[in-house]
Amino acid sequence: MFRDRNLLILAAGQFASRLGDASFHLALIWLAKELTGSKRAMGLVAMLEYLPILLFGALAGVLVDRLDRRRVMLAASLVRAGLMLLVPLAFLAGYRGLVAGAFAAFGLALATSLFTPARDALVPQLVVGADRVGANALVQVSDQFAWLLGPLVYPLLVPWLGFTWAFLGPAVIFLASWLILRRLRMPAGPLPAAGRD
Repeated sequence: MFRDRNLLILAAGQFASRLGDASFHLALIWLAKELTGSKRAMGLVAMLEYLPILLFGALAGVLVDRLDRRRVMLAASLVRAGLMLLVPLAFLAGYRGLVAGAFAAFGLALATSLFTPARDALVPQLVVGADRVGANALVQVSDQFAWLLGPLVYPLLVPWLGFTWAFLGPAVIFLASWLILRRLRMPAGPLPAAGRD
Protein backbone atom coordinates (compact mmCIF):
# COMPACT_ATOMS: atom_id res chain seq x y z
CA MET A 1 0.00 0.00 0.00
CA PHE A 2 2.77 2.48 0.92
CA ARG A 3 4.49 1.69 -2.37
CA ASP A 4 1.44 2.72 -4.40
CA ARG A 5 2.50 6.04 -5.92
CA ASN A 6 -1.03 7.11 -6.87
CA LEU A 7 -2.43 6.37 -3.42
CA LEU A 8 0.35 8.35 -1.73
CA ILE A 9 -0.25 11.26 -4.11
CA LEU A 10 -3.98 11.14 -3.36
CA ALA A 11 -3.34 11.08 0.40
CA ALA A 12 -0.83 13.97 0.17
CA GLY A 13 -3.06 16.06 -2.10
CA GLN A 14 -6.10 15.62 0.05
CA PHE A 15 -3.99 16.29 3.19
CA ALA A 16 -3.02 19.66 1.73
CA SER A 17 -6.63 20.31 0.74
CA ARG A 18 -7.93 19.57 4.23
CA LEU A 19 -5.13 21.60 5.79
CA GLY A 20 -6.35 24.53 3.69
CA ASP A 21 -9.95 23.91 4.77
CA ALA A 22 -9.02 23.77 8.44
CA SER A 23 -6.80 26.86 8.39
CA PHE A 24 -9.43 28.81 6.45
CA HIS A 25 -12.08 27.86 9.02
CA LEU A 26 -10.07 29.51 11.76
CA ALA A 27 -9.13 32.46 9.54
CA LEU A 28 -12.76 33.14 8.74
CA ILE A 29 -13.88 33.10 12.36
CA TRP A 30 -10.96 35.34 13.28
CA LEU A 31 -11.88 37.74 10.47
CA ALA A 32 -15.47 37.94 11.71
CA LYS A 33 -14.25 38.68 15.23
CA GLU A 34 -11.78 41.35 14.08
CA LEU A 35 -14.28 43.11 11.82
CA THR A 36 -17.39 42.98 13.97
CA GLY A 37 -16.52 41.80 17.48
CA SER A 38 -19.86 39.99 17.30
CA LYS A 39 -20.33 36.39 18.38
CA ARG A 40 -23.42 36.30 16.16
CA ALA A 41 -21.33 37.22 13.10
CA MET A 42 -18.78 34.56 14.03
CA GLY A 43 -21.53 31.95 14.22
CA LEU A 44 -23.11 33.10 10.96
CA VAL A 45 -19.93 32.83 8.92
CA ALA A 46 -19.14 29.47 10.52
CA MET A 47 -22.63 28.28 9.50
CA LEU A 48 -22.02 29.42 5.91
CA GLU A 49 -19.19 26.89 5.72
CA TYR A 50 -21.60 24.02 6.34
CA LEU A 51 -24.71 25.22 4.52
CA PRO A 52 -23.62 24.14 1.00
CA ILE A 53 -22.76 20.66 2.24
CA LEU A 54 -26.20 20.37 3.81
CA LEU A 55 -27.97 21.72 0.74
CA PHE A 56 -25.90 20.16 -2.05
CA GLY A 57 -24.03 17.24 -0.44
CA ALA A 58 -26.18 14.46 -1.92
CA LEU A 59 -26.33 16.14 -5.32
CA ALA A 60 -22.54 16.58 -5.26
CA GLY A 61 -22.07 12.83 -4.86
CA VAL A 62 -24.30 12.11 -7.85
CA LEU A 63 -22.53 14.77 -9.93
CA VAL A 64 -19.07 13.44 -9.04
CA ASP A 65 -20.10 9.94 -10.18
CA ARG A 66 -20.69 11.37 -13.66
CA LEU A 67 -17.45 13.38 -13.88
CA ASP A 68 -13.72 12.71 -13.96
CA ARG A 69 -12.92 12.59 -10.24
CA ARG A 70 -9.34 13.76 -10.61
CA ARG A 71 -10.46 16.81 -12.58
CA VAL A 72 -13.14 17.58 -9.99
CA MET A 73 -10.49 17.58 -7.26
CA LEU A 74 -8.14 19.74 -9.33
CA ALA A 75 -10.89 22.25 -10.10
CA ALA A 76 -12.03 22.36 -6.48
CA SER A 77 -8.47 23.08 -5.32
CA LEU A 78 -8.05 25.94 -7.82
CA VAL A 79 -11.45 27.45 -7.00
CA ARG A 80 -10.68 27.39 -3.28
CA ALA A 81 -7.26 29.01 -3.85
CA GLY A 82 -8.98 31.79 -5.81
CA LEU A 83 -11.58 32.29 -3.11
CA MET A 84 -8.85 32.65 -0.49
CA LEU A 85 -7.32 35.45 -2.53
CA LEU A 86 -10.69 37.23 -2.65
CA VAL A 87 -10.49 38.39 0.97
CA PRO A 88 -7.13 40.23 0.87
CA LEU A 89 -7.94 41.62 -2.59
CA ALA A 90 -11.23 43.01 -1.27
CA PHE A 91 -9.34 44.66 1.58
CA LEU A 92 -6.75 46.01 -0.85
CA ALA A 93 -9.61 47.55 -2.84
CA GLY A 94 -10.80 49.31 0.33
CA TYR A 95 -13.66 47.00 1.29
CA ARG A 96 -13.70 46.29 5.03
CA GLY A 97 -16.92 44.29 5.39
CA LEU A 98 -17.53 40.66 6.09
CA VAL A 99 -19.35 39.88 2.83
CA ALA A 100 -16.14 38.88 1.00
CA GLY A 101 -15.33 36.40 3.78
CA ALA A 102 -18.88 35.06 3.84
CA PHE A 103 -18.88 34.64 0.05
CA ALA A 104 -15.51 32.87 0.26
CA ALA A 105 -16.86 30.58 3.00
CA PHE A 106 -19.91 29.59 0.99
CA GLY A 107 -17.90 29.04 -2.20
CA LEU A 108 -15.21 27.09 -0.40
CA ALA A 109 -17.76 24.79 1.18
CA LEU A 110 -19.43 24.26 -2.19
CA ALA A 111 -16.10 23.30 -3.79
CA THR A 112 -15.25 21.07 -0.82
CA SER A 113 -18.62 19.31 -1.14
CA LEU A 114 -17.42 18.19 -4.60
CA PHE A 115 -13.81 17.48 -3.60
CA THR A 116 -14.61 15.07 -0.76
CA PRO A 117 -16.85 12.58 -2.62
CA ALA A 118 -14.45 12.68 -5.59
CA ARG A 119 -11.59 11.77 -3.26
CA ASP A 120 -13.57 8.96 -1.62
CA ALA A 121 -14.73 7.55 -4.97
CA LEU A 122 -11.18 7.62 -6.30
CA VAL A 123 -9.78 5.16 -3.74
CA PRO A 124 -11.47 2.05 -5.19
CA GLN A 125 -10.52 3.22 -8.65
CA LEU A 126 -6.84 3.33 -7.65
CA VAL A 127 -6.63 0.34 -5.30
CA VAL A 128 -8.05 -3.14 -5.86
CA GLY A 129 -8.77 -6.04 -3.54
CA ALA A 130 -8.10 -6.21 0.17
CA ASP A 131 -5.74 -3.22 -0.02
CA ARG A 132 -8.79 -0.95 -0.23
CA VAL A 133 -9.32 -1.10 3.54
CA GLY A 134 -5.77 0.08 4.21
CA ALA A 135 -6.01 2.66 1.44
CA ASN A 136 -9.20 4.10 2.89
CA ALA A 137 -7.59 4.14 6.33
CA LEU A 138 -4.56 6.04 4.99
CA VAL A 139 -6.74 8.65 3.30
CA GLN A 140 -8.96 9.09 6.37
CA VAL A 141 -6.02 9.33 8.80
CA SER A 142 -4.35 11.97 6.62
CA ASP A 143 -7.69 13.82 6.57
CA GLN A 144 -7.96 13.84 10.37
CA PHE A 145 -4.31 14.77 10.79
CA ALA A 146 -4.83 17.80 8.54
CA TRP A 147 -7.81 18.93 10.65
CA LEU A 148 -5.58 18.62 13.72
CA LEU A 149 -2.73 20.70 12.22
CA GLY A 150 -4.89 23.21 10.33
CA PRO A 151 -5.64 25.53 13.26
CA LEU A 152 -1.89 26.01 13.74
CA VAL A 153 -1.32 27.47 10.27
CA TYR A 154 -3.30 30.70 10.49
CA PRO A 155 -2.07 31.88 13.93
CA LEU A 156 1.51 31.38 12.73
CA LEU A 157 0.88 33.63 9.72
CA VAL A 158 -1.00 36.46 11.47
CA PRO A 159 2.00 38.07 13.24
CA TRP A 160 3.82 38.46 9.89
CA LEU A 161 1.01 39.18 7.47
CA GLY A 162 -1.89 40.57 9.49
CA PHE A 163 -5.24 38.87 9.81
CA THR A 164 -6.50 39.54 6.25
CA TRP A 165 -3.29 38.86 4.31
CA ALA A 166 -2.89 35.62 6.25
CA PHE A 167 -5.60 34.26 3.93
CA LEU A 168 -2.72 33.83 1.50
CA GLY A 169 -1.62 30.84 3.61
CA PRO A 170 -4.70 28.74 2.79
CA ALA A 171 -4.49 29.93 -0.85
CA VAL A 172 -0.93 28.60 -1.11
CA ILE A 173 -1.98 25.36 0.58
CA PHE A 174 -4.80 24.84 -1.94
CA LEU A 175 -2.38 25.54 -4.79
CA ALA A 176 -0.04 22.93 -3.27
CA SER A 177 -2.94 20.46 -3.26
CA TRP A 178 -3.56 21.23 -6.94
CA LEU A 179 0.12 20.72 -7.80
CA ILE A 180 0.28 17.42 -5.92
CA LEU A 181 -2.95 16.06 -7.42
CA ARG A 182 -1.80 16.94 -10.94
CA ARG A 183 0.77 14.16 -10.57
CA LEU A 184 -1.99 11.59 -10.04
CA ARG A 185 -2.19 9.15 -12.96
CA MET A 186 -5.46 7.36 -13.46
CA PRO A 187 -5.37 3.67 -14.38
CA ALA A 188 -6.54 2.83 -17.87
CA GLY A 189 -9.68 0.83 -18.41
CA PRO A 190 -13.20 0.83 -17.00
CA LEU A 191 -14.02 1.75 -13.42
CA PRO A 192 -14.11 -1.24 -11.05
CA ALA A 193 -17.61 -2.46 -10.24
CA ALA A 194 -18.83 -1.54 -6.76
CA GLY A 195 -18.44 -4.30 -4.20
CA ARG A 196 -16.16 -6.45 -6.37
CA ASP A 197 -12.50 -7.15 -5.56
